[in-house]
Amino acid sequence: MGGAGKTPVASWIAGFFMDRDIRAGIVLRGVGGDEVAVHRRLVSGAVVVEDPNRFRGCVAAVERGARILVLDDAFQRLDVARDLDIVVIATESLHPSGLLPSGPWREPLAALRRADLVVITRKAASLEAARAAAQRVWSLFRGGPIAIAALQPVAFRRLTGNGCVGTGELAGARILASAGVADPWTFAAQCRGLGAAVTLLPWPDHYAFTARDVSRLASLASTFDYVVVTEKDAVKLEPIWPVSGPDPLVSRLELTWEDGRGDVETLLSRLSTVSYGPIH
Repeated sequence: MGGAGKTPVASWIAGFFMDRDIRAGIVLRGVGGDEVAVHRRLVSGAVVVEDPNRFRGCVAAVERGARILVLDDAFQRLDVARDLDIVVIATESLHPSGLLPSGPWREPLAALRRADLVVITRKAASLEAARAAAQRVWSLFRGGPIAIAALQPVAFRRLTGNGCVGTGELAGARILASAGVADPWTFAAQCRGLGAAVTLLPWPDHYAFTARDVSRLASLASTFDYVVVTEKDAVKLEPIWPVSGPDPLVSRLELTWEDGRGDVETLLSRLSTVSYGPIH
């Protein structure tokens, strides 16, 4: 389900093609508009289309100039043909594992056999834990390429103002971590990993903040050194945040390949040389 890092991985893939002058289209179902806004912020110039009908969204992206399509969160969409299947798995989600509603999986792990590439992400877990997860997945994946990517905060921008706060400045600070994402606990753990004393305020995934919620956050801010929010929440908070309120910090994650980057780039580069006709 959520929290594996599909959105930043999809944005990185789109950016890979944009850097090679191949205009990418990112097509997603869209829930609450937050992921759409994040993609547009992360991949300038990409075509981003929100449509629960993925085929219709793909057609719209091509009509707007996209030459290659990245479907965010679509491995289980067997009604959509694709050239490359990438599965993103969070290290933390392998324990416990299980199908919905008792676990985080939409399909059994055996479905990995349909994948061309598996990306193991880690946010608060160690690299050793990620490599152990990769080893477990490898036995199910029948020896296909597996990459490991770290998703770590590299800076914190101010929500409505200018400037950034470095990660080192959070050491020893008292932080309220406000997160309306699938895995808010990992977000809090990332902040603790920077040496901060963290209180977590979780919200439902894709939460639509109200003026009352913003007033509560602004009031709580006076009792902490910083309020820190995720990029997904920031795109919804920014238009309604009071000008006079203390500016929250927005965590900016950076994807760093730790294992298997060459395999990722080789697979993507093969697609960049393919010429396609009209979608039908």
